[in-house]
Amino acid sequence: MLEGPGDQDRLTPQIPGFTLLGRDALLVGSGGVGKTMAGLALSYQTATGATGIFDREDTIAEEAQGATLWIGTDGGDGAYGMLNKYIGVLQAPQERTWRAKLNFWGANKATG
Repeated sequence: MLEGPGDQDRLTPQIPGFTLLGRDALLVGSGGVGKTMAGLALSYQTATGATGIFDREDTIAEEAQGATLWIGTDGGDGAYGMLNKYIGVLQAPQERTWRAKLNFWGANKATG
């Protein structure tokens, strides 16, 4: 919660070493380096508070957990299809909770 002037400039870790509370995070890299899998891991931890992500035991306070927005830039149904394929591979124990907090925005076959 913001308390006064200057608080909006405070950088508070959400997932230490990876994300900041209330801030956007962006993964960029060449194809095939693991951006999708890393992004899904961060999304899962943000949504569920799960530990053991990236072999770390960082916790996220319940009040710092929340939804993620996945922006898929592959054309057609590529990004959405890949996202769902990887979610299936992960077999996450709290998949239902995670999916309820994972929002996808991207291209599809109907609209390009």
